[in-house]
Amino acid sequence: MDIRDVGHEIMASRSWWKFSEGPILTHIMEKFQVFFFYFDPNCSKIAPSGLFDGSVSDITRRFVYHLHGMSTSLLLAAFSGFLYSVSLPNELLPFGSPLIGPIAVVPVFLAVVRVRSIRHAATVGVVFGVVSTLLSNYWLMFFGEFSVWTIGGVTVGYAAYNALFFPFLWVISSPKASLTTVLSSRDRVLPYRPVLIAAAWVAYELLKSRGFLAYPWGLAAYTVSSVQSLIQSGELFGVWGLSFVVVFLNASILEFISAPGTGFPDPKERRRALGYIVSALALVVTFAGFGMVRLRQEVPIVGEFTAVLIQPNTDSWETGNEESSLLVLQSLTREAIIEHGRPDIVVWSETSLRRPYPENQEFFGRFPARDPFTQFLREIETPLVTGAPWRVTPDAHDYMNAVIMIKPDGSVSEWYGKQQLVPFAEEIPFWEFSFVREFFRSVVGIFGVWTPGNESRLFGFSADGHEYSFSAPICFEDAFANVVRRFDHAGADLHVNLTNNSWSRTDSAQYQHFVAALFRTVETRRTLVRSTNSGFTVVLDAHGRTIDSLPMFTAAYLHVTVPVHAPSHRTVYSATGDIVPILFLILVTVFLVARVHTRDRHHRLDRADDAAGD
Repeated sequence: MDIRDVGHEIMASRSWWKFSEGPILTHIMEKFQVFFFYFDPNCSKIAPSGLFDGSVSDITRRFVYHLHGMSTSLLLAAFSGFLYSVSLPNELLPFGSPLIGPIAVVPVFLAVVRVRSIRHAATVGVVFGVVSTLLSNYWLMFFGEFSVWTIGGVTVGYAAYNALFFPFLWVISSPKASLTTVLSSRDRVLPYRPVLIAAAWVAYELLKSRGFLAYPWGLAAYTVSSVQSLIQSGELFGVWGLSFVVVFLNASILEFISAPGTGFPDPKERRRALGYIVSALALVVTFAGFGMVRLRQEVPIVGEFTAVLIQPNTDSWETGNEESSLLVLQSLTREAIIEHGRPDIVVWSETSLRRPYPENQEFFGRFPARDPFTQFLREIETPLVTGAPWRVTPDAHDYMNAVIMIKPDGSVSEWYGKQQLVPFAEEIPFWEFSFVREFFRSVVGIFGVWTPGNESRLFGFSADGHEYSFSAPICFEDAFANVVRRFDHAGADLHVNLTNNSWSRTDSAQYQHFVAALFRTVETRRTLVRSTNSGFTVVLDAHGRTIDSLPMFTAAYLHVTVPVHAPSHRTVYSATGDIVPILFLILVTVFLVARVHTRDRHHRLDRADDAAGD
């Protein structure tokens, strides 16, 4: 059946037609016509003569032709969203696929090249954002009672992000941009297109990883995180350099398989495109070669200590299991000490204590009833690092999601409050207003929020006569390079992350978190210890290599000897920070501004040429 017949069959439906004759719906459809022309002003150009007559039924025909005109591009975007989600850690491939990552976004880049306008590019971005987000972040559906808001909010957010970002990609990558007022007809082939695409992508990754709505999941570099030699570049460029290489390879393949909107390129264009692929592969080889050299160069170790990490496999969000969870934590800790002897430090996970400890010491003196917590502390005679709420000030009712270190005598020696809170879950704008609180309590199911910390505080302890300091990024804070970099500048000898991901119920959620955190070890050349409720509990050395770990969703303890690395100097990334993506952002901005600025000059030259021809 021809696409035109589909449109006529829809209009021939009597039940719909009778309904559409109503004046109210007619008015609505007329308004929709304006909306539709916004998305496809050229739709009538591809339609048979006389098919669009301006009637109410005309709107449905336009909609059918609009979908027909974009169907291939939308399918390419959806397919690319699928490939991208498979290239990231998932249930089938726990660490993603370094083979799929370098080709995953080629289809969506091809879709961007094919479309005719900025509005179509935004539609492609929406499809890619929705598909890739739902397939890779579906575990957000298990985010407590307000899961519909988390999965829905993230999906809508990424759809909006990509709806804004993909028009920029279109201007950079598509020769059809000359159909807009951005580029002139005499400037159809964009120079260095793969470089600009990769730079724009990395700049976008930086922007979505900063600020209140920051969510550094799904970065292009994560698709190749299982290749140890490649991730060593993190000490130079952070995660951004590797993201650039992955996207540059994708964009170079796009350059090779398609000249600007005209199918296969001529030999000259093919040679130019092949040059980009060779350049991309040369970058991969360079990064891998650098990594192989660095993997053979051990980062100096100034000491080591023994730690016991407790993974209780309980969800601290659940109600009614506070006592049983604490008993599991204490039992596993005792078991580890009996089996291996007393460690230098014991680490539990995020919010293992569900009540503010200093204000509830009397309570913990009798709770749990069978094995009071304060008695347990005296028994183990070891500093305990655990997650717990922390009151901001003694006379306030505001609390932080915090990590505290409790000494055997029951006193708190140090604490740290989480700075990067989960938006609309741990922190909500304008929470101080009663109508906002009422909405989130009655509609969403959120009854309270945390107060963000404002200081990168460190913890200290001694082992074998040495004093060590460590940071304690909480939950997804270890996925933020800028947060851990501040700890590095504060003087942390290593990083100890406390996390609760048990609510996710999936391995993929925990592996995705782990892969994001993995780069912090290379960026700072420091050890990373991750102690979690249900996984991934692991200790990584300064090269990102696993020293020891626990299986997912298993109640267990990990007794491990932790090396303390001391690099002779700060890494390039730790010293310079996010300079690479910032430079990329400036580059792309200058390019776009220059294009728009020269628009009128090009148009005047075009008109002058036309006049001379006449």
